[in-house]
Amino acid sequence: MMILVLAFLLSSIQQPDEESRLEDLERQIEERERSAEEIRERTEEMEDALDRLRDQLASTASALQAAESRATELEQDLQDIEAREAIALEERDARAMELSRVLAALQNLERSRPPALVVSPDDAQRAALAAVTLSSISPRLAEIVEARKQEIIDLERLRSEKRAARRALDDTNASLGERRRLLQGLLDERQSAYQQDRAELARVEAEARRLAAEASNIRELLRRLRDLPSAEEVVERYRQSRRDRQLPGTFAEARGRLERPVAGVVTGQFGQRDEVGEQRDAVQMTTRPGAVVTAPYSGIVQWASNFGTLGNVLIIDVGDGYTNIFIGLDRFVVRKGQRVGAGEPVGVMANGAQAPSLRFQVRKRGQPVDPTPWFEPS
Repeated sequence: MMILVLAFLLSSIQQPDEESRLEDLERQIEERERSAEEIRERTEEMEDALDRLRDQLASTASALQAAESRATELEQDLQDIEAREAIALEERDARAMELSRVLAALQNLERSRPPALVVSPDDAQRAALAAVTLSSISPRLAEIVEARKQEIIDLERLRSEKRAARRALDDTNASLGERRRLLQGLLDERQSAYQQDRAELARVEAEARRLAAEASNIRELLRRLRDLPSAEEVVERYRQSRRDRQLPGTFAEARGRLERPVAGVVTGQFGQRDEVGEQRDAVQMTTRPGAVVTAPYSGIVQWASNFGTLGNVLIIDVGDGYTNIFIGLDRFVVRKGQRVGAGEPVGVMANGAQAPSLRFQVRKRGQPVDPTPWFEPS
């Protein structure tokens, strides 16, 4: 009676709410993934733009440094010009003063000469000498003063040019400074937008992971619900569990009394050479797509997972140093540590394959032995 009640409960389980929720979650996950991809593309473009802005800002800073160096050179040149001009002015003033004193002396000499040369021969001689001296000194002094004057004019012109260059440099500095300010502002703005996009991306990805985890839980629930046996399977399992009581107490004693793990055709015997010439260490059976695989003898599941190039591998410890190994399952319906009875389903073969193949191996203390003697005669 209990078996019939359990069968009824299993057959009455409904899944539409979970499936509807799963579809909604998958749709939300797709939307989050699209949104995340758009943000990733936008942030990649923004990263490129930020790199370009940083390069431009560095170039502008370099130009500003060069302009500042040039400004320092111009200021030094102006200081040198002003020093040279000060020296030239001092020399001009000194020469002018000297010339003034000489001219004054000569003029006094000229004013003090007698009215007639016949008064005194010496006076005439002094007057002639004064005239000659005045005529020879005046042009030279005038030439020196004129040279100093020209030098001062040249220095003033050079100073004007330097000042004009400095004003142009100041304008350049101002322009570069404004460009740097604008670039820095744009960089800060882009950086802020970039950080916001990164934060939004992290939020969207976290939301997508949460939804994916929820969807995975629902998929697992639906898978387990689908894996639950039908009412007919429950009755069959009950019937099969009775088979454990009909078998000997040890695997070694069960020779010739076990059912094959799957319905199919034996395509490779233990010990035969396979297609590459290697000796088979298992019995190979070709089955129908989606065929159910059962445990020939009761035991504890030691391994139920993928095993490298072998694919899905199931290992059941059946006691006394014996293990049953199933290679080629598409899906497990048992888990590690679970106890299974003789005839109980442990896995399913591939449903889409043309002719799925199962390799069944018996090992005694780690060494493969021929499984055939344990099977019931066909």
